Amino acid sequence: MNKKVNRSAGNSSKIIKLRNTKIRQIARTAASLFFKKGYMQVTTREIAEACRISPGTLYYYIKAKDDFLKILSQITTEDLNRWEKRLRKEIAQMSPEEALRKTTRELLLMIDNMQDSIIFWYSVSRYLNSEQVKDIMDIELFSVNIVKHVIELGVKKGRFKTADPLVTAYNIVAMCHIWVLKRWHLHGLYTVEQYAALLEDLAVSMARGCADDKTLPRRKLSANHRVRA
Repeated sequence: MNKKVNRSAGNSSKIIKLRNTKIRQIARTAASLFFKKGYMQVTTREIAEACRISPGTLYYYIKAKDDFLKILSQITTEDLNRWEKRLRKEIAQMSPEEALRKTTRELLLMIDNMQDSIIFWYSVSRYLNSEQVKDIMDIELFSVNIVKHVIELGVKKGRFKTADPLVTAYNIVAMCHIWVLKRWHLHGLYTVEQYAALLEDLAVSMARGCADDKTLPRRKLSANHRVRA
């Protein structure tokens, strides 16, 4: 009897995992459509077609278009939680400067991978109700608090001297978002790795409380930086 129960529980777990994976895939496809055409202009039929499933199958996973907003915020929160858990372990033995550089770089790379979703949230904000706005604010504050935590540890160790770790953290996160919000210009000048290197320097400089720290390495880039293929 126990074996049957365990087997049944295992099968249920696999089904739930597959369903959640499918919901994630559908939600990311929908976010890309929302970004390209606008949230109000996209229909559930178009989402189903883009996912190569029938409208009935789509309805099995997601009941209404507004559900995508909650699902996308949940996906982002889950991704951030996993990232924070791993990051805290990796930076535990690092110097404050190394920890801030790694945190800044990884946050930027995560944002780079979520470009369409981030643009979507900015563009759809005017359609959100108060609960949805709170979800987005919580996500933003979560990433800010991760950076703030690293800066505060550096302040305690006497390595950073910023007057306000929270504002400094917000500025660092904002510069990560600028990579997406101004990508029409920045992506023609830098690779993501080049921008990450510049951002690391700026983050450490701000945390030290100086706008132009001569101890930081200077990044030498050509006048045109790069040309996209």
